[in-house]
Amino acid sequence: MADIKKIKNVLGKEANSREKILFLAILVVMLVLFLDHLWQPRTKKINMLKIDLKNVQLQIDAVQKLIDATRTQISKLPDKPSKNTEIDPYVKKVLERRIVDFTEEINSTADMLAGRKIASKVEVIKVEVGDRKEEKNFTQVPIRIELRGRYTAIRDYLKALENIGRSLIVNKFSLKRDKGKSTMLNVTVDTTLLIPKG
Repeated sequence: MADIKKIKNVLGKEANSREKILFLAILVVMLVLFLDHLWQPRTKKINMLKIDLKNVQLQIDAVQKLIDATRTQISKLPDKPSKNTEIDPYVKKVLERRIVDFTEEINSTADMLAGRKIASKVEVIKVEVGDRKEEKNFTQVPIRIELRGRYTAIRDYLKALENIGRSLIVNKFSLKRDKGKSTMLNVTVDTTLLIPKG
């Protein structure tokens, strides 16, 4: 009888130890999941927001300098303009450059959409730029992107579209399974690039 009580005590202590070890293992797994799924993505987002804030601050400084320079030039202007005014060569170059910059903006955006930086895991089949449409304060340029890849690669590409630093609106998105390989997807993304007018 005494032996049975000793055996029950030993088994009871072992059960307690197993429960403690199981509880600690579950706690460690939960901690790893928390760090992996919640902490790291938030840290990445915070870092991206800091970079965006720095870029915005640089743009604000540049605009402020431009405003100050414009005020200085306006203060130097005479009250009455002379009748024989010619276009300043600098102004002429700026106007010509604006047309070139507009084309460069479209081309650089199309290059980014097909570039290795965001399209490293997908195969970009075609980037097609449509006819631009003039609005009051901006110009709309439709851009169609056709690509092929696995689901996760397509997802990563679409996430990267958010961070290209351009005003790009996704209008339409179609997704079809590739006929040749069941793990591959064919995707068409219709976007609109918004370019503000100077």
